[in-house]
Amino acid sequence: MHPRVPHPTPPPPPWREYDLDHGVIHTDVQPATARTLTAAFVLLIFSVPVGQMIWELAHYQSPVVLQVFQTVPTRSSLRQYEEDLENAALPRQYFQPLLQLGVSSALGFGSDKVAMGRDGWLFYTPGLDYLTGPGFLDAEQLHHRHKKMVEEGKTDFHPDPRPAILQFHEQCRQRGARLVLLPIPDKAQIQPAQVSRHVEFRDPIPAPNNPDYQRFVAELRQHGVEVLDILPSQLAPDDRRFLTQDTHWTPQWMDRVARQVAERLQPQLPAATAPALAKQSEPIARLGDLVDMLRLPPGQTLFQPQSVTVERIVDARSKLPWQASAAAEALLLGDSFCNIFSSDQMGWGDSAGFAEHLAYYLGRPLDRLVRNDAGAHATREMLAKELRRGNDRLAGKKVVIWEFAARELACGDWKLFPLVLGERKTVEFYLPEANRTVEVRGIVRAVSAAPRPGSVPYKDHILTIHLADIESADDTSATDKEAVVFAWSMRDNKAMPAARYRPGDTVRLHLQPWSDVASKYEAIKRSELDDENLLYADPAWTGDVGQEK
Repeated sequence: MHPRVPHPTPPPPPWREYDLDHGVIHTDVQPATARTLTAAFVLLIFSVPVGQMIWELAHYQSPVVLQVFQTVPTRSSLRQYEEDLENAALPRQYFQPLLQLGVSSALGFGSDKVAMGRDGWLFYTPGLDYLTGPGFLDAEQLHHRHKKMVEEGKTDFHPDPRPAILQFHEQCRQRGARLVLLPIPDKAQIQPAQVSRHVEFRDPIPAPNNPDYQRFVAELRQHGVEVLDILPSQLAPDDRRFLTQDTHWTPQWMDRVARQVAERLQPQLPAATAPALAKQSEPIARLGDLVDMLRLPPGQTLFQPQSVTVERIVDARSKLPWQASAAAEALLLGDSFCNIFSSDQMGWGDSAGFAEHLAYYLGRPLDRLVRNDAGAHATREMLAKELRRGNDRLAGKKVVIWEFAARELACGDWKLFPLVLGERKTVEFYLPEANRTVEVRGIVRAVSAAPRPGSVPYKDHILTIHLADIESADDTSATDKEAVVFAWSMRDNKAMPAARYRPGDTVRLHLQPWSDVASKYEAIKRSELDDENLLYADPAWTGDVGQEK
C-alpha cells in the first residue's frame, strides 16, 4: 500500500491576489443582510440630529440647526454654532452626567476641567497646569499660546502679563494712585498634600510655585510695582486654606489675608473715618463649583455639601450690609475670589467677601469693581468702559488693589486698555423709569457670546442683547426705539433660552432699569457687545426670557 501524499494547495486565482493587494476582502454576507445593516447604520446616524431638531421645534420654535442660516457665517459664529449644538445635544444632556458619575466613582477620574485628589478633594486643572507646567514667561511657551489662540480666531490675544500690568501701573501713577497687585495662589499650591495619594509629607514644606513666578515678581518690583505675595513660606500637611470641592479659599484664610492687606495699605492712605462695622456669623453649606463643573446627575451622593461659617460685614448700628462707595480713596478690582461669600449667586452667602472684610480692617470706605473669571482683563475693561462713558472711577483714588488668581499668569488674556475719560452722552435708547417693569416686543439685532454650561468655573452668566424695533403697550414712548438689555444666559450651570437668541429673532421681554438690580448682579460674569455706539446707552435688565417667532 502506497503512502498517501497530500495534494498541494492550489495557488489563489489571480483576481484574489489583486483584491488583497488593493485591500478588498470578500465575505460571505448575503446582499440582503448587508443592505439591512447599512440601512440600520444610516438610520442610527441620522436619528440623533433629526430627533434633536424635532425636540427643539417642540420646545423652542427656533432650532439651533436653522438659526445659523439667519446671518452670514463667520469663523466666530460657526464656532459658536458648534458650541450651541454641543450644548443642546440630548445625548450629552442625559448620558454624559451618568457616564461622569460612573467614571468618577469607580475609577476616580474627573473631567477636562476637574481633577480628583485624595479624600474627596477636587482641583481645577488650569491651576494644576500653572503649577506643574513650564514657566509662564518662557518665550516658546508665550509663542505657543499666542499661536493657539490665533488659530481659534482670537487674533488680539496677549499671553504675557507684564505689558498689561506695567501699562496699568503707569496709568494709575498718572492719576495719582498707587497700584498694588494681589495674586491669589492656586489651590494646588496651598493644598499639595491633598492633590494625590502619592504625595506624602509630615513636616512643613515650602509652598510650590510656577518656575517663573519669582522672576515675574522681581521684574515688576524693579519697575516700582508693589506686589503682595501672600503665598505661605511653609505648608503643613494639615493646612486647610481652600474649600474641599471649590476653587476658592476658606472664609477663615480670606479673613486673614484681608487683615494682612489692610495692614500693608494703611500707611499709604490718609486718615479717614467711616461708619463702624460689625461681623455677623452665619453657617453656610453647599457643593463647590468644581462639583458643578463635573455635571453629575441630580441626586448624586458621591459628594456631600461642605459646611462653613462666614462672617457678614454690616453697619454696626443699622445692621444693614456693607456697601461700596464710589467716592472712596481706595479701589478694589477683583475676580471670583472677591465674589465668593459676597455674591449670593455663588451659593456661599452674601456680604461676607474679601471687599467687605478689607473695608472692615481698613476702617474706611472702599470702592470695588469685581467680576467672576478673566481676572487678567475683565475688571480693567470694566474700568476703561466706565471712564469712556464719562464716569471717572479713578477720581480721588490713592490706592488701586488689583486682585486676580495666580493661574491667570499662565492662561489669561492680558489685554491692553487705554484709560481715557470721555464725556457723558445722551443717546436715544429706551430705558424704563426707575422701579418700573415694562413689557416690550422687539427684534434681536445682536447678542453677545454665552459659555457652555460646565465648561467654565462659574455657574451663572449674563449676556447682552441689542434690541431694535421695540413695541410696547405698557409704554408708548418705547415705540421704534432700541435698547441694550442684560439677560441670563446661564443659571446654576443650565443654559437659559437667551443663550439661543440669534439676530433676527423676535422676543417678548419684561424690562426694568439695570440700575435697579446692579448691586445684586454686577459681580456676575457678563459678556458684552463690541459696539462703540452701545457703550453710552444705559442698559436694561430682563429676568424672564421668553421668545416668539
